[in-house]
Amino acid sequence: MTAELITADEVAARLRVTRAWVLAEARAGRLAHYRLNRKVRFTWDQVEAFLADREAGFPPPVTTGRPASTRIPAALFPEGAARRGTVAPHRRARPRAR
Repeated sequence: MTAELITADEVAARLRVTRAWVLAEARAGRLAHYRLNRKVRFTWDQVEAFLADREAGFPPPVTTGRPASTRIPAALFPEGAARRGTVAPHRRARPRAR
């Protein structure tokens, strides 16, 4: 069984909260997610686990910095999909003051 990646908008609509709340929970490390460059994706399994933890009364995990990045399992990519590497954006040189 392969899990489908969903957007923050889909999670927000299903939970009846704002997109900003979903992204804030992901940024804080309380809601597991996958980061694809600047995009954030979730699976329903991750969302359901988050809700189960909240319902059980478990405190959210405490993070002391940026959460470690998670590698996306190959099973989540459709067959034959092109996989591109991540390229860091180049910084433009600031013009020198004259």
